[in-house]
Amino acid sequence: MKHYILLSLITGSGGVQCYVASKAKYLESIGWYVTVISNNEPNTKEKCLIDSLNKYLPNGNPYVGIHPCYLPHHLVNKAMRRFLEVIGPVKEEDETIVESWDSPSALWGELIASRIHGRHIFWTANEQFRKYGEPVNMCYEEKIDFYKFKMDRGEIFTTVKAANRLFEGYWTYKEGDFIESNMTEDPIQDIYCSSINNIEKKDWNIGYIGRSIKPYVPNIYDGVKKFAIAHPDKDIQFIIVGSVTSNREFLEGIKEVPNLTITELGDLYPLPRSLYSKVDVIIAGSGSARHSADEGVLVITADSLELNSHGLLGYDTNESIHKDDETDGPILSIQFDEALERALVVKTWQNQSCKWKKTLGVAECTQLQFDIIRNADPILQYYDMNKLLDGRTDYLFLLKRFLLKLIIRLRIV
Repeated sequence: MKHYILLSLITGSGGVQCYVASKAKYLESIGWYVTVISNNEPNTKEKCLIDSLNKYLPNGNPYVGIHPCYLPHHLVNKAMRRFLEVIGPVKEEDETIVESWDSPSALWGELIASRIHGRHIFWTANEQFRKYGEPVNMCYEEKIDFYKFKMDRGEIFTTVKAANRLFEGYWTYKEGDFIESNMTEDPIQDIYCSSINNIEKKDWNIGYIGRSIKPYVPNIYDGVKKFAIAHPDKDIQFIIVGSVTSNREFLEGIKEVPNLTITELGDLYPLPRSLYSKVDVIIAGSGSARHSADEGVLVITADSLELNSHGLLGYDTNESIHKDDETDGPILSIQFDEALERALVVKTWQNQSCKWKKTLGVAECTQLQFDIIRNADPILQYYDMNKLLDGRTDYLFLLKRFLLKLIIRLRIV
C-alpha cells in the first residue's frame, strides 16, 4: 500500500490550502492513500473554503502548529499517539511519505516518519525563514543543522532561491546543485460567478488577489489611493479578491477618493477565470502572482520583505516572492503607485518581450517531486531525536491551551 501523509493547513484561504487540495486529489487518482493532518481541533465546526478538504477536519491535531522542541515530553508523546491513531496501521513493506510545509510541521514530520519507517520530505512553502522582528512561529535558524541534514539527503522540495533564503548565513546553493521543485496550486477554473460577471469596466480596473494579513497590503492600498489621486480624470475600480479580515482601517482610509470605487469579492475558490477579462492589472505576490501571470494579465509583484514592488512579472522580474538578483538589467524597487504608473500609463511593457514561463500543472509538479524522492538517499535515516527535541518549553502556549480547555469545560457544565 502507498501512504502519503500531508501535515498542512486546510482551513482559511491561501496557497498552501490550494496546493494540498489539488495534490491530494491527484495522488488519490493514481492510487495513493492520502491522509491530511491540520492544526485545527478535530471537533471543530469550522468548514474549509475548499470543499474537498472538509473530509480531513476530523484528523485535526492542534500540536501541528507548535514546535515539539518547545513542549514537555509527555505532551510530545500525547501528540504522537494522536498522529499515529489518525494515520492508522502502516506495514513495513508499505511505501510511506510524510510531507511537511513549515517550521513546526517539519519537526513533527521527522518524528512521525521515524515511528512509521517512512520518508519525510520538507517543502519550503514559507516566504521567509527568519523572524524579522515579527512574532511569527519559526525556528528555522534554531534547527538549521536539521534542515542541512534533510538537504544533504535530498529530502527537501525547494528552489535554489528558497534554499538560499532558508540557509542564509550558513550555506549557499547554485543552479544544478539539486533538482528544483516549484509548487502549483491550480486555483483557477472555468466556472460561472455572478459577482464577477457584474463587475463594471471602468477606465482602469486594478485587482488585488491575496490575504489581507500580508505585510505589504497597507502599502498596496496606499499605492492605489495615490495613483487614483494622481489621475482625477479617470474612473478607477479597485477589485479585492480575498476577505478583508485584517488591515480594514487602511482600506477604509482610501474610500474617500471620489474617482475610486472599491469592490470586495471576498474569498473565492476556485477562482473564476473570467476575473482576468475584467481587470487591466493585478497586484499579487507568490502563487497568486504566478497563476495570474499564467493567465496572460499584467501582474505587479508584491514583495513580503521589502513591502514594495519589483515591477511587472515576466518583464521586470521573474520572481513572484522576493527580488530576483539574477534578472537582466537593474533591479526595480518601487512603490505600488509608481508600479501602477509604469503598467497603465507609461506602459513600459509594450517594448519588452514577456519572459514568463507558465507554471507546471499539478500532475507534472507532483511527478517532478517523485523524481526528487527517487533521487534522495535510498537508505532511510532520521535526524537525532534528542537534538530535534532539545529546546525551551513554551509556557505561554501551555497556559493558553489550559485556559481554552477550562473555558470549554465551564461552558459544558
